[in-house]
Amino acid sequence: MPQNAAAVLSEALGPNSAMPYAQEFKFLVQQHMTDLVTDLPSLHVKSRNYVHTDGRTVQLLLAEGTLPMYYQAHKYNIPVAIWLPEQYPLAAPMAYVVPTPDMVIKPRHSFVDASGLVHTPYIGQWQYPSSNLRDMAQVC
Repeated sequence: MPQNAAAVLSEALGPNSAMPYAQEFKFLVQQHMTDLVTDLPSLHVKSRNYVHTDGRTVQLLLAEGTLPMYYQAHKYNIPVAIWLPEQYPLAAPMAYVVPTPDMVIKPRHSFVDASGLVHTPYIGQWQYPSSNLRDMAQVC
């Protein structure tokens, strides 16, 4: 695991953390993030403020970077932000495509809405304890 990810996770999930994750799930949160960034080193673990649609702001963990996607035999690196909500792993992560200035999200895309929020069957059918970040990223 990248050293930076270990430091962020240790601080974010430590005993003095203000992160909202339930104590009984902190080890699993750390394991899922570790597995994700180990398999996909283009993603980086961060702790940032997330603004909910109702205006509430909360500090959450996210993995940010690019995911490889293949389309018509060409590889594209799609910029993403994968946020872990307060109820993770009982609740599904919130995955967003974060387009660069020269990118456009295809209107009426099957799995990505206009805000960039990703809606895949895997996310929609998220089920604890069998679902995890690594598998989600592979099917995004």
